[in-house]
Formats: sequence, C-alpha cells, structure tokens
Amino acid sequence: MLNQMLVDQPKKTDDMLALVGVESDCKEVSALAQAYDAPSLLVNCEDQVGESQMPSATVLEMASTQGAKYRAFAKLAKSIGWTNVAVINFEEDGPTDKTYHDQLLDALSSESITLDYVKKGGFSANVLSAMYTALESIINIVLETHTKTRIYVLVLQFPSAGTYFMHVLSTLGLLETGKFFVVMMGPIEADTANYFSFNTNRVATLFPSIGYGVGEADIKQYYRSYMYFTDVPRYPKNFSDEWTKFQTRVDEDAGKSFCPPICDTKLKGIKNNDPWSDDAYWTSASNAIVNAYDMGRLLSETVKVHGTSLLRNPTRLVETMSGRGVTSLLGYVTKFDSNRVSQREYILWSPQQPTSSNGPIPLTEWATIGARLLPDGKGNYSIIWKNLTELGIYNGVLPKSRPECGFNNELCPVGMRNLSELEIILIAVCVVAIILLVGVIAYIVRWIAYERRLESSYFLVHRKHVQLIDTTKFGSSRAGSIMQSAISMRSQYDDDPAPAGGATINFYTNGIRKAARRNQMAKDNRALGNNKDDWLEIMDWHLAKYDNTLVTVRKINKSQLKLTREMKQEIDLLMNETHENLNRFFGLINESDLIFTIHHYGPRKSLMDLLRNDDLRLDRMFRVSFVEDVVKGLQFLHENSKIGYHGNLKSSNCVVDAYWRIKLSNYGMEQIRMDEPEAKPDDLLWFAPEIIRRYAVKHDLSKIELAKADIYSFSIILYEIYGRQGPFGDDLLDSDEIISQLKFPDGQALTRPDIHLITKAPYPVSSVVEQCWAEDPDARPNIKKVKELLKPLSKGLKGNIADNIMNLLDRYRNNLEDVIRERTEQLEDERKRNENLLLQLLPRSVANSLKNGQPVEAEFYDSVSIYFSDIVGFTSLSSKSTPLQIVNMLNNLYTNFDTIIDKFDCYKVETIGDAYMFVSGLPELNSYLHAGEVAAASLELLDSIKTFIVPHCPDEKLRLRIGNHAGPVVTGVVGIRMPRYCLFGDTVIVANNMESSGEPMRIQVSSDSYELLLKCGGFVTEQREKIVLKNKMEVMTYWMNDYSKDARLARLVSLQEKFPHLDPLIHNINKGTR
Repeated sequence: MLNQMLVDQPKKTDDMLALVGVESDCKEVSALAQAYDAPSLLVNCEDQVGESQMPSATVLEMASTQGAKYRAFAKLAKSIGWTNVAVINFEEDGPTDKTYHDQLLDALSSESITLDYVKKGGFSANVLSAMYTALESIINIVLETHTKTRIYVLVLQFPSAGTYFMHVLSTLGLLETGKFFVVMMGPIEADTANYFSFNTNRVATLFPSIGYGVGEADIKQYYRSYMYFTDVPRYPKNFSDEWTKFQTRVDEDAGKSFCPPICDTKLKGIKNNDPWSDDAYWTSASNAIVNAYDMGRLLSETVKVHGTSLLRNPTRLVETMSGRGVTSLLGYVTKFDSNRVSQREYILWSPQQPTSSNGPIPLTEWATIGARLLPDGKGNYSIIWKNLTELGIYNGVLPKSRPECGFNNELCPVGMRNLSELEIILIAVCVVAIILLVGVIAYIVRWIAYERRLESSYFLVHRKHVQLIDTTKFGSSRAGSIMQSAISMRSQYDDDPAPAGGATINFYTNGIRKAARRNQMAKDNRALGNNKDDWLEIMDWHLAKYDNTLVTVRKINKSQLKLTREMKQEIDLLMNETHENLNRFFGLINESDLIFTIHHYGPRKSLMDLLRNDDLRLDRMFRVSFVEDVVKGLQFLHENSKIGYHGNLKSSNCVVDAYWRIKLSNYGMEQIRMDEPEAKPDDLLWFAPEIIRRYAVKHDLSKIELAKADIYSFSIILYEIYGRQGPFGDDLLDSDEIISQLKFPDGQALTRPDIHLITKAPYPVSSVVEQCWAEDPDARPNIKKVKELLKPLSKGLKGNIADNIMNLLDRYRNNLEDVIRERTEQLEDERKRNENLLLQLLPRSVANSLKNGQPVEAEFYDSVSIYFSDIVGFTSLSSKSTPLQIVNMLNNLYTNFDTIIDKFDCYKVETIGDAYMFVSGLPELNSYLHAGEVAAASLELLDSIKTFIVPHCPDEKLRLRIGNHAGPVVTGVVGIRMPRYCLFGDTVIVANNMESSGEPMRIQVSSDSYELLLKCGGFVTEQREKIVLKNKMEVMTYWMNDYSKDARLARLVSLQEKFPHLDPLIHNINKGTR
C-alpha cells in the first residue's frame, strides 16, 4: 500500500482526510494514517488491534477481534446455562498461531464458567492423518474428560480436524444419549476461507491421503451434537432485504468511473460479478464489506450532525464517531467499547448437509443458522434461537453442562450416590407405577362412592318435611311489597328477644300472646303442608319452609317421574354447584303425581318483578350490577361447571336476594323436564329461534348448542333491563304471533324486539344485544367475549350493588366523622371563647371554682395595691357629646389602658363611667412587688393619655387624675346573675380618696405605698403637704414622677423563681428589649 501511495498518488496525499483500511494488518494501516496526520478507519483486522490500547487516538475499528468473538461465545454459553466446559485447542504455539488461546480462557472466566479441562497443541499432522488407525491423543483426551465434562469447546484452524474428534465421541458411544455437545470455532481469518464437509468424497481436502470418509448415518449423528461458532464470514442469499438491495446497488454503481484517492485500478471490476461465485469479489471480503458499509454510514451521519470541519480534526473525528451508535447493514445497532472497537454480530451454525458430490462446500451451504447474537447497543447481546428440534438437536434442547447429581453423584442424597443409571431408571419407573396405581385406586374409590351416592337418591325430600306457607296472610306478593312480606314472614318465624332492661309484666304478656299465635300458625301450616289438595292446587311455584329456610317449590308438569341414571347425575350436579350468582338447589319431591324441585327463596322475588314495577327507580348502579351478576352466573355455568349451560334463562328465573344480588335459578334440568308439555308462548319469548323451531325440545342437544342458546336468552334479558317494557318491548303483536314468526320466519326478515327502544342505553348495550341475538348460533359471541364487550358499562363503578351500597355507607360514615370532628372543633373553639370571656370578668381561680360548681369563699389579702383614676372635665365633655360618642371614646381609651396593664402583674377590677380601677397582688400573690407594678403602670397610663385623641373632638385633650394606695382587702364574688368580683375594705376607700384629692395629670400615692416603693427602688417621687381625707383624717402623700425600667426587670427576675406567673412578663420585657 505504501508503494502504491508513493507511486500512483504522490501529490494527492496532502488532501487525504482519512485512510479506510481493508488490509488484515491493521497496525500497519494505522501507522500509515498517523504518518499523514489522518484518522484510520479499520474494517478488516486480523492482528488483534483493539484488544489492548489502540496505536493512536485517531484509530477506529469497525471489525470483530478474536477476543470479542470469545467474549460473545462466553455470554452465549452463560445464557444457555453452561457453567463448566472443556477447552481443546488443536493449534500449536508459534508465529502462525492466531487463536489467542489465553483470551478464550479469560472470556470464559469473566462469565464465571469453570474450565473442566484445558489442552493447547500437541496434535501433529501425522496423528490427524491416522484418524482411522489410532488417534491415541484424541482418544486419551476423551477417555480422561468424559467423566468430568459434558461440553467440549474446540479451537482449530481447519474444520476437518473436528471430524476426528466427533468420530472418537461416536465410536465411544457418547453421542447416542445427547448428553455431550461440541462447539467448534477458529481464528477470524480462517472462518472466511474455510470449507466444510464430512462427505465420503475426500477430494481436495487438506489430507488427500485418506481416500475414504464417514458414513452418512454417522455424519447425521455428529450434526445432532455439534455446532460451529463464527462472526459473519458469509451471508446466505436471503439473509436480509437490505443486504440484497445493497448488492444490487453495488452492481449498478460498478460501471461508473470512480476510484478513491488510493486504489488499484488494474484489478478487474466487479460489474456483473456474481456475489455467490467462489471467486467473487464478495466472497473474499464479505465481512469487510458490511463493516465498511457501517463505517461509511457512521461517518456520513457524524458529518451531517457535526459538519464537514470535523474531517480536518482526526482526533475529534474519531472521538465523536466512537461515541455514537449506528444501525448496521445487517439490522442491529452497534456501539464502540472503551478501546474504540465496535460490537459485531456472531452466529452459531448448525450443520445440515452431510454429503456433497463436489467435495467440501461453503459454510452457508453446509450449515444453517442456529442462533444469532445481535448487539443490543449497550454492550450485551440479544440471542435469537431457531427451533432446535427442527435443526435435529437431541430432544430439541442443548444438554446441561453438569449432570443433575454431579459428575460423582455428590449433589444427590447419600443413598442414591452408589446406584447405577439403570437402577435409578428402575426406581423411577417403580415410583411412577406406584403413583399410577394409587391414582387408579383413588379413582375407583371415588367412582364407587359416586355410584353409591346416586343409588341412595340422597336428593329426594319427603313432602312432610316441607311446609307450604299461606302467602295471603302476608299482604300482596307484588314486588312493591315483597320486602314487607319477607319481613312479616321472618317476624312470625323468629323469636323476639327479651328487652335490654330485663323482663317486665308487659314483656311476659306479649310473649304469651305471641306464643299462642305461633302455635296456631304452626297448626295451620301443618295442615296446609300435609294436605295433598293444597299441593295439587300449585300451578307453577309456591312459597314454603324447608329445614328452617324459606324456599320455593316449583312444579314439574308430569304425571310421574321415573328417575334414570342420567337424571340422577343431573340432580347430583345441581346439588353440588355453588356460586354467589347461582340459586341454591335443595332437592326433589317425587311422590306419585306430586313432582317439585326445591330452590332457595329470593326475598325480592325475580328480576322480572323488579323491571315491571314502575314505582321502582333503577339507576345506573342497579342496572349495571344486574347485568354483571347475570354474566357472572352464566360464565360460571358455561366455563367452570360440569353442567355447561343454563337451558331456561329468562328474567323470571333470575331471583333477587336481600342484597339485590341476582342469582340464576332453574338451570340445567333438561333431563328432569324432558317430555313436559310445551311451554306457553309467554314463557318462550326468551328462547333462541333454533330452540323454538324444535318445539322447545332440548334434552338431546349438546352443551355447546345449549350454551349458544343461552347467549340469545341473555340478549333478551339485557334488552329488558334497559328497555323495561318486557322481552319484546312495546311490540303490538301478542306472544302467539311472535313465537309463530320466530318459528316460521318470512324470508330474510327476522323477528326481534325493537332495538330503537334501547338506543339511549349506554354504550355498548345495543351493539351487544344485536350480536347476541344473531340468527346463526355460531355468530353469537361466547360469554367470555360478552363480558369483555360489556366492560365499558362498569367504568367508574366498583363491585355489585351491595358493595356500592357499602361504599356509600362508608362515605357517609367518613363524612359523618368529618362533620363530628368539625363540630367538635367548633365546640372547642366556642368553649375557649366562653372561657376567655369568663376570664375577662373573673380571675382564673375564681372562674375554675365556678365551672366546677364549687362555692367561691371570700378571701383576705394582707397587702395589695389599688389604682383609681378618672377623667378631669368628663362631665363638661359629656355635655358637648352624644352618648354614642362618649361610649366610643371610652371604649377606645380603656381598650388602650387594658393593653398597657397586660404588660404588668395587674388585674383589672372594673370601670364605672370615666373611672378606671385595677389592682396588683391578687389573685396571684407577688410579695411587695404589687406597689411597683401599680406605680409603673400608672406612669405608663399617664404617658399614653397625653397622645390620646378624642375622635369627635380632636382639639380636646383628656387629663387623668390618678391615686394609688396599698393595704389589706377582702375579695369575693357578689351575686348570682351577672356575678362580679369585688374588693372590700378601707384600702379601697383610701385609694379612691387618693384619686379624688389629687391633681390633673399627677399621680398621688399614700405613705403606705411610698414605703413599699422605697423598698422596690427605682422610682422618683416628691413629698406633698399633708391633706385631709373625706373621713377628716390627715395623711402625708407623695407625687410620683418617674421610674426605672431596668430596676423593674431586676426586681421581677429576683422573685421569678418564687412566683412563676411572672415568667411571661419577664419574657416579654426581654423580647421588647431585643
């Protein structure tokens, strides 16, 4: 190639963008590209480039390597379940060895596959040529390994060497059981050139000295335990459509005058070249062609996305291409690994052609594809297997790599380890025989029990055990009053419970009366039940009581009934069928001409009664539930019951239980009702046309035919549920005419109910009805299909009627709980509001005593401080204001006062007019702090009045006159209506005198308060002259001018531990300071 570049293209190499190499020595190609600072795109490598680090950062390989081939095989073996194999490499070590033996061992180990045996080389040509005389080496290997391995992996340069190995396995009898399997593979470069055959004509083989071959029967046996693993060296003609189109396109483009910058134009062209001929251009480089196609597609897609400028940067071009995936010409998605080598496809070939008159043949003629390993684009493979049975593999499965008990029986119980294979087979046969014998005995026992059960006629009920009930005593039997009737009947047969509070005279009197009434009714019922004439008067059915259960007895219109075996079998099935949508069958009364079947009573009567009751409103939930119940019951009969059909399906035979659940009744009694008189036309309206044309004779029809007739009957019931005007709607024809038209149709005109009556029914009711009443029974859907078609009906609904009612009750209960919770929260809020209001009127301790119903005793406090104030000039201001304005002003003022005193340990006592009074030191004691708290609060109130604006007289300034005094008081609650918490004693009077004798905007304190303020500290006072109080007493008073907030905080903190109620005050002060 280098010579060609230097001779033919000396001036073009500077413009070379990349070198695409199909040479097998990829290291040389990559080195050549690197010399011209161009990327090398490799598509045909045999020198293991990519198994280690690439020669440079500008190399990209779109070709398989031997190591990648081994890794793919290891993944295949693991997917099969082979956990251990033997590896035999026929190639000798040396420069010509291209099998890379260690890479195979590493690949198997990476998939946790144990190597039972490994041999590399040691097979001379002389030994191989002596196959039929003495292949001691191969024989010794097989004899040594066949007891410790089942899977042989052969690596060989030429497939013919594998022939000898297979012949040894066959000669030793190891291929007869299908327990051994051989997988052969060779070097990548050998797969393309190899020819295969075990044919009898050995001409042109590698060892022409052997003039005879192996018999065709032996060859076929080899093929059942042998496959060949390769990458894709050759492709069958029909490999894929894209592959065929590609061949055609190449053939069409071959005649064009085009040649890459470096190519050998002297070689013959490929125009009109047959791809399948032995000397074809395609044959020698078929895998390189696909690789080159994929590389070209990847390059084109990369340039289309990233632009042509990428071609001038080899490193970035290779890096970008290696990070992308591309869809191969062969249809799979391939990506590159960390060494920039792409994943390729591998094939496990299954040989099929045993002989050939022309000698060895190409791989694609010799074998067919057994499995394809397709890259999944994520580093793994998806494996597509052919049918192994069709390929001729023993038992249609590949053998396991390890026997069930292990090679030395180490995995089986101790008692089984020393048994031979024949002994194990005999034991297995005996076990199977015993099981079969037990099964036969069990079947015979069950059959005898069944026959005895039929012979005993256990289902027969004597008439004396069934009591007919006179329904005229329980009101109307119409559906509208059926619930009341059922309740009435139940009340007369159930004993009343005793009163919860114990027995009373009235209870005993009522009990005696009810007992007498029950005795009389029992006599009436006994007389009714034992009277044959009453039974003879029953036309269709009658209410009765059997085994303390309400039942219906239905008449069979026959003069006598002789029970045959078929009838007994039919009744036995009826007795043992249980399903929530089947009405229970209790037995048969067969006494001369009195023949009745006994069924469970539906307290809401039948579906027909409900649908014909115009006063009963059926919403969507009820209708859908009715339909689902009928479908469930019918599906059970058709698919899960030995009965297999209903046979008499109509709305009157769909009874409704107390929970509004539909239960199918009167099913499966064709043998018992055989030879009954023909039913009335009104009862035939639900029957299928083919049944009517047989005059309702059904006992000789198959279960399948009767099941198809049930589908027609179901369509009429579905029509009834959504039309609510009977089985044929508002048809003007009477029943006789309808049955006549059904029996004898007029040409193609079919008689069916008017479908327009249910066109407003929800989807897909009308469509299902029309499908189910098809004239051809085979055209009707089966019950499973009907259920599927009706699924949209129940969208948004769950369960049956009972379930939905329970859901409604659950929602009501949950809603009720929410309402109760909400009401409780409202009540709690109201309680808290009332309590807060009460605490605004009374101290907490007093309020708690009143709430608990305890008396509030008068209480003495030896030292408290009282505050009094009034507004100077309030009378004058009131004369200039309306009462409403005065009330609003005082409300604003005293609301402000209340907010201020909440910051102190004070309790507001009351307001009277413009007078304001509060106290400290009660009801919570605080030692001497009360004087300081009242004094500090007084100063805060005095400051606040200076900025207070009278809303209706903004220019008017309010002035306070304040007085404080400390001393003992007595407290108590006065009155029952509007109780008040009051203070009594001289201290209250003196405090009032301190206020009244004071001056506007000044705070006058008594000497008692002054002494306590000195103890508190932090107050600024001045002495006032002595004053005369109203009681003519002369006392010394003081003016209070200011106080220290820090001193107050220190005072409170010092007594915080003794008086915990001070904690919130201290916390608020600290919070305000921050």
